Amino acid sequence: MQNESTNQVADLETKTKPIDPVFFARGKNSKLLGNALNQKIERALIGSTWSLRRIMNSDLKNYKAQSHFVIDFSAFVDSREEFTAALEDLCKIYSGVIVLYFDDLCVGDNGDEFLDTLVRSGFTNIVAGYSGISEKENIKLILADLAECFTQNGLSEQKYSRYLIQSASVDNGVDESSSDTTLHEVQGQIPQNSLTLNVFGSQHRIGTTTFALGLCEYCVNQGGRALLVLCATDSDEEFGEMRGYFGYDEKADVISHKGFDITTDKMVFSAADYNLVVYDCGEVSRNAELVQKYDTANFIFLCCGIGYKEHYLTATAQHHLNGVEYTAVVNTDNEENCRAFGELLSKNLNEYVCGDFRDMRGISERIMGVIY
Repeated sequence: MQNESTNQVADLETKTKPIDPVFFARGKNSKLLGNALNQKIERALIGSTWSLRRIMNSDLKNYKAQSHFVIDFSAFVDSREEFTAALEDLCKIYSGVIVLYFDDLCVGDNGDEFLDTLVRSGFTNIVAGYSGISEKENIKLILADLAECFTQNGLSEQKYSRYLIQSASVDNGVDESSSDTTLHEVQGQIPQNSLTLNVFGSQHRIGTTTFALGLCEYCVNQGGRALLVLCATDSDEEFGEMRGYFGYDEKADVISHKGFDITTDKMVFSAADYNLVVYDCGEVSRNAELVQKYDTANFIFLCCGIGYKEHYLTATAQHHLNGVEYTAVVNTDNEENCRAFGELLSKNLNEYVCGDFRDMRGISERIMGVIY
């Protein structure tokens, strides 16, 4: 398993600079990273009273050249609030990749409040244990996840999304009367022709696929039929990951998830068979040609952020959509912040919508408000 988990890392080293991490860890975990990467870690610093803020104030100059900043949280004395604040400041002065390991957390289907906060803040290279399995199997999965954090794209969304706390409104226990009304509206608007949506992201891991999946699930929950089409440059790789994650054969052309279908733009399908077809176009800067390729879509959405450094990426993404009518969708429920960035988000008089992607029913209803 150890060798299998490091194949991707070996491939990465041939394309980019060598992996040279610094690892702050407790003694019992000091060999964990080396086992995951199948290499000796030159800078594995052992201790149990580390403080991230102190490291930043006194020692960071010694580690700024390292490719990865790997933190074993159990070795730090910071409170969760102090640690999160220090992490956000670390991003401003360190250009490498940050990887977080949580030795004392085993996460199940309900997510974890602290890890949810970190993921929502943009820290997605997070490794924690899995609940409900043996210790031996846990170690294998942890090593594999650590190795994946060192690949070019980092930990996949399918893996880090397990840390998110699902909103109660996403569950099946929805208000049936509200659903019936929305179903009538949706089916009344598109009784024969399919509604097609293009979804772009302003940056990697901003939640583009999460948003697209959520829209499809919402449509199905209202009684419609939905199809998600992966069409970014890495769609084959992403579709392969989904096939494995959802238990499908590696040769399957179409997979089903929560009642809707998923395929890629390389497959033949009939849009007329669906009430809703969502094209997941990925990061717009890497897939700018798709803006014109799928210009017949009924609506275009840009998933974006307004956090530190994100506003620049949002502005850059909007440049690729210049002259196109689209709606910016911000993954936050902080309406005040959205209003503060209103001029940026509504560039060229385009609309914008703010909403928490953990509550896809709520944000989907807002999107339907934009559409209808």
